[in-house]
Amino acid sequence: MLRLSRMAKLLRAIPELVIIVKGIGFASRSVGVFLMLWLMIIFVFSIVLRQFSADIALGQHEFQSVPHSMKTLLLTGILPDQMQLLDDVFAWPGIWLICLAFFLLASVTIMYMLVGVLVEVMTAISSTEKEGMTVSFVARQLREVMALNNFSTELSLSQADVTKLLVVPDVARIIGEVGADVGVLMDMLDIVFEDLQKKEVQGLSFEGLVDWVLNMRGHNTATVKDVKELMRIMKALVKEGQGALHKRMQDEFSAVRSELKFLREDALKRDGEEDEGLEDSDEEGEAKEAASKNAKPPKAVLSDAEEEDEWGPLAD
Repeated sequence: MLRLSRMAKLLRAIPELVIIVKGIGFASRSVGVFLMLWLMIIFVFSIVLRQFSADIALGQHEFQSVPHSMKTLLLTGILPDQMQLLDDVFAWPGIWLICLAFFLLASVTIMYMLVGVLVEVMTAISSTEKEGMTVSFVARQLREVMALNNFSTELSLSQADVTKLLVVPDVARIIGEVGADVGVLMDMLDIVFEDLQKKEVQGLSFEGLVDWVLNMRGHNTATVKDVKELMRIMKALVKEGQGALHKRMQDEFSAVRSELKFLREDALKRDGEEDEGLEDSDEEGEAKEAASKNAKPPKAVLSDAEEEDEWGPLAD
């Protein structure tokens, strides 16, 4: 129990040991599958070698039977360094199985796990060093180009300065070499400086410029932070598009209202002129009718004979 407690304290003191033990536990199924595959391969080749070496002296010594052939292939082909010890304890099957399990666990499983850990560590170190070299390269190249184009790396850059800097051919070439797109950077300028304004930061520093360019590389792995940033950008673009569409619709409706108002006034004006013409016509007709009613009938013209007949008795 004391030894087990010491082992538990050691595991707590070195978390990496716990990780390795858990890794062995998780990989036990895969290791078992590979051991079964090994056993099948050894069994098949043991049968083949037993058949082909039955008539020669080597077969009588190394491949006497199928189990003996499997033992020979296992010890000489997979565990050659432990072959002597396993041969010595072969007379005791229980001890032989315990030793075989130990060698498979310690020599095969742990060693291959160690190789995998070393490969992963070297991969991580290589990625880190490569990223550091890329940052140094971009920073050095940008400093040189900015110095040639009268840009200061000590002062913060405004949005107009960054726009001018991105259209410089040498800067575009440097950005393209690291895998970023100048067009995408130009589209993101407004959002970047809006974020700086929210943080009450005046302008974009040189370190921020280098970090921004490297973060916009096309082969970067997307994270949850990148997804949230993309959602925020999409919301901003949708909101901006809705505002522009709303303003355009308002302008269109205003133009339509103006045209409808003009057409209405023109129609009312034409209707008014027609009404005035009808009123004038009615007034003229009424005046003519009244004049015809008030006019006296014309006096009849009599001939001389009729006049004499009419005034004759009065003359007499």
